[in-house]
Amino acid sequence: MANFAYVCFTKKALRWYEELDEQTRNDWRLLRGAILAKYTTPPQSPSIIPSSAPASTSLPGSAHHISAAAPPTTSTVRRGRIRIDRQRNGGASYVSGKSSGVDETSCNSADNVADASVFEIDTISRTITSQAGGSRLAVRAYGEGWTLDPSKPKKPGGEYGALVRSFPGSKPSWPGTKLDDIWSVGPDGKIVASVKRSDGSLFNLEVAVYRNGAGAIYLQSDINEFIKYQGSRYQAAVSDSSLTLSRV
Repeated sequence: MANFAYVCFTKKALRWYEELDEQTRNDWRLLRGAILAKYTTPPQSPSIIPSSAPASTSLPGSAHHISAAAPPTTSTVRRGRIRIDRQRNGGASYVSGKSSGVDETSCNSADNVADASVFEIDTISRTITSQAGGSRLAVRAYGEGWTLDPSKPKKPGGEYGALVRSFPGSKPSWPGTKLDDIWSVGPDGKIVASVKRSDGSLFNLEVAVYRNGAGAIYLQSDINEFIKYQGSRYQAAVSDSSLTLSRV
């Protein structure tokens, strides 16, 4: 448990965590005690706890009523880092890569959580936007005319896409169809990239990253097919993975 707790820290909390001794960082019981000591406050005594306001009150001698505020609406935006969980060899990395500000750029995977970008997922528009700079995550097919639809015929060697950051009207990194309104996130934080066919049905994209070190992030409907087609170049370096939103 202690090994996974660090992904929840950011900014001042991350610096506080990194200053803890190694024994505390690696022992969940000690880490939990340190967190409670740092971030909890003693409960207030009953005499100073304010009572809840009534739903509706009347001013003396007046027919006017003061109604309680309406409950807040549920947000459609979720915020966090995007963790890439490797299924074959274990371990995790994070979606990184800085935007140039105007041009489309490729995303990379980063093993260090400090290098991870923070994103906002809008569950209504099905988009993911970087909190810093406002670039939007998209999947761009790696070749002009390529399709990621598993039901469509493909050229020998397979057809796949890569994860990029882009702005409206930004120059494409390379020719190829761009898909950006494809993201959804479940209650467990799992992120799914689902693409709509012309008939309205959906198919999901799977993720591949370099096994060791930073590198590009690839997506295809069947990642085993991607590994098979890439052969000697990528088979030893790529593993199928899943995306998870880690809260900050």
